[in-house]
Amino acid sequence: MRTRPSKQHRLNAGLSARPGSWIMLLAACFLLTGCLQAAPLEDAQRKPQLILGLFTYFSPDEMRACCQPLVDYLNANIPDYSIRLKPINLHDVEDALASNELDFIITNPGHYILLRERYNIQEPVATIVRQTEDSQTIHRSGGVIFTLGQRDDINQLEDVRGKWIAVAGTKHLSGYEAQAYELLQAGVLLPRDAHLVETGSYQDVIDAVRSGNVDIGFLPARVFHDFVSSAGKAGNGLRVIGQKDHPGFPYAVSTRLYPQWPVVALPHVSQEQTNALTKHLFTLSSDHPVAITAAIAGFSPPADYRSVEQIIRALELPPYDLAPTITLKDVWEQHEIAGMISLLAIIIILVLLQLLVTRNRQLHSQRLLAEDSASHFEQIIEATRAGTWKWNIRTGYVIFNERWAEIVGYRLAELSPISIETWTGLTHPEDLKKAQQLLQQHFSGKSETFEADYRMRHKDGHWVWVHSRGKVTHWEDDGSPMWMFGTHMDVTERVEASRKLQASQAKYQRLVDNVGEKFIIYSHRGMDGEVTFVSDGVSNVFGLRREDVIGKRWMDLANWLPQDLKKAKDYITLRMKGKADFLQFEMRFIHSSGAERTLRVSSHPVRDAQGKLISIDGIAEDITEQKRSQERANLAATVFAHSQESIIVTDVNANIVDCNPATGKLTGYSREELIGRNPSIFASGAHSARFFKHLWQTLTSGQVWQGTFQNLHKNGTPYWIETSISPIKDQEGNIVRY
Repeated sequence: MRTRPSKQHRLNAGLSARPGSWIMLLAACFLLTGCLQAAPLEDAQRKPQLILGLFTYFSPDEMRACCQPLVDYLNANIPDYSIRLKPINLHDVEDALASNELDFIITNPGHYILLRERYNIQEPVATIVRQTEDSQTIHRSGGVIFTLGQRDDINQLEDVRGKWIAVAGTKHLSGYEAQAYELLQAGVLLPRDAHLVETGSYQDVIDAVRSGNVDIGFLPARVFHDFVSSAGKAGNGLRVIGQKDHPGFPYAVSTRLYPQWPVVALPHVSQEQTNALTKHLFTLSSDHPVAITAAIAGFSPPADYRSVEQIIRALELPPYDLAPTITLKDVWEQHEIAGMISLLAIIIILVLLQLLVTRNRQLHSQRLLAEDSASHFEQIIEATRAGTWKWNIRTGYVIFNERWAEIVGYRLAELSPISIETWTGLTHPEDLKKAQQLLQQHFSGKSETFEADYRMRHKDGHWVWVHSRGKVTHWEDDGSPMWMFGTHMDVTERVEASRKLQASQAKYQRLVDNVGEKFIIYSHRGMDGEVTFVSDGVSNVFGLRREDVIGKRWMDLANWLPQDLKKAKDYITLRMKGKADFLQFEMRFIHSSGAERTLRVSSHPVRDAQGKLISIDGIAEDITEQKRSQERANLAATVFAHSQESIIVTDVNANIVDCNPATGKLTGYSREELIGRNPSIFASGAHSARFFKHLWQTLTSGQVWQGTFQNLHKNGTPYWIETSISPIKDQEGNIVRY
C-alpha cells in the first residue's frame, strides 16, 4: 500500500527541491502575496504590476498556501509597484522568458546557469537564507544517494554502476546533478552507466526504493531528512551511500554543498525597481513572523554560483552539452530548396557567429580571471584562518563563518540565534565602547575603514584579543549605512608577545638608566660611525642631549685627541676585516669647559648570519677622576720612595705595613725585617708608660701626635728623633692606618 505524504511534508519537500527549491517557494510566497493584497482595487490599478516567475514542481494552490504571508509583507512595503506570482513549470519557463512575460524569476541554481547563458540574464540580486527548526542558519544545500538498509551489495559509489536509480527529474541540482557529479568523480557516468527512472515527484522516488522497484534513489538532503524524521521505522530502513561530513551542516548528505536558490531580475527591469525589492528582502530578519512561518532566516547578498557552473560543465549538461554533428550533405538532402535559398544567410550567420565566438572567448577569459581572483581570495581567507562577518546595520542581522565562532571557543550552531548582540555580548565592556566609537567614525565618513583591537570572552572564561577590520559596502538612500563586511583575526599571541617585549624593554631601559652617570651605553654602525642608540650618560660626560646625538657620527661628538681618534679608527678597520673581536682602550677629548677628559671604551662587534658587521655595541666610562687619583697616588709613591726622612706606615694595631728606604738608613733594619713588626722594636726604655698612654690617647682620638723619641739603632746605639704620627681614616671616618 503506497503512503502519500502529508500536505506539510509535501511543502517541506518542495522547499528542498534543489539546493534552494524551498527558496523558490518562499520567494514565490512573498511575491504571490503581492497579488492577493487586500488593498483597494483602484490603488492596485494605478500601480505598475511586475510578474515574478517561480520555477516549481508543485501546483499553484500549494504555492499560494505556502507563500501568502511573504507576498503580503513585500506588497505592504513596496510603494511603487505590486507583484503578481506566476508559478511556472519546466515546460513553460522557456516560452515565458522568450516572450518577456516575466520581470523577476526564482529558480534552482542549476536552472539559473542555463537561463543565464541562453537569455543573457544578469547576476542574481539576492539569495535566500534557510533556517532549521532549531534556528540554525543554512546557506547551502546538497543531495543524498540512498538505498534500502538491507542491500549489502551497495556500499560505496562505485556499486551504483548498472543499478536502477529513481530521480524526480534531471533538472534538479540537489535532486540529480549534485549526485551525478559525485558519481562522475567515482568513475560512474550517468545515464550511460546506470538506468534512470524519472518519477516526477520526491515521494514517488521514496516509494520506488522502499518497494524494491529500483535499487537507489536521489533526493535533496532536506527532503530526505524530513521523510526520515516523519516516517519512523520506515525511515530507519533507508541508508545513505557515500555520506560526507560537512561541519555545521545539519543533514546527512552524499554530495558537496552548493548555494541556495537565487532571486534574479530580468534585463528590462529598472535598477530602481530592483533596489526596492532587494531593500525589503535584506531587511527581513530571522525573528520576523513572516520568516518564522516560512522557515527562513531572510535573504543575503547573492551567493557565488561558480561551483554550480563547474559541475554542469563537468557533466556536459545544457548549456554546456555538445551539439550533434550535422554534415552539409544531410542538410542538403533534407532541405534542398530551403538550403539554396538560405545559403547566403548561412554565410552571413557564420561571419556573425565567428565574431560572436571571438567575443565570447574574450568574455570567458575575463570570467576565468575573475573566478581565479575570487578563488585566491577564498584561499587566503582559509590560509589566514580569518573569521568573516556580514552585518545588516539597520536590522542587526549578521552572518558569521565557522572560524568567527571558533576564535571564541564555540561552534557556530552554539551561538544561534545570531545577531549583532552576539558580538556585543561577548566583547569586553571597556573595549566595546572604543570599538563603537570607531564604528561611528566610519559611519560618518571620518575613516575609510573600521579597524579595532578588543577582547572577547572565550567559552572557557578567559579573554582573547581580536583584530577586527571592516567596511560599509551598501548605503541606504538617505546616506545611512546598510551592509558592512569584515574579518576577525585572533591576535592574542601577538598582543601577549608585545606586552612581554614592552616589559623587557622597560627592564632593559631601567638597567641602562641606572648604570651610573659616568657610563655611556651606545651602539653605532660600522665605519661611518652613525650612532643608533645612546644612554642618558652622554649628557653628563659630553654635555649633549640624547636626541641630539642619535643619527650623528661618534667621531663628531667631541674634540678628540688626534692620536686617539686614529687609534679608534684603526680598531674599527680591524673589525671590518674580521681580525678583532672584543676591544678595550682609552680615548681622550677636550671638554667644552676646556679640560681634558679620558674615556675607557669597551666594545664588541655585532654581525648578521652571514658574518657581516652591522653595528658596534659597547660601554664608555669617564675615568678622568680615576686617572687623576692614580696620578696623585703615583706622585705620593714617588715622594714616599725618595724622601730623605724616615716614613713608617702601621695598621690600627701598630704593626708595620710599609716603610721607605730612609727608615732603613735611620734604624739599621731592612724593609723586610720591619714589615709585620711593632715599632716597639726601636724602644730604648727611656720613656715611661705614662708617655705612651698619652701618645695613644691622642692618636685614637683622631689627633696628630708630635714629640721626641729616643730609639735604639739595630747595633744598639741610641739616637733621638723628632716624630709626627697622624691617624689615617676611611670614608666613614674610621682609623685604618697610622
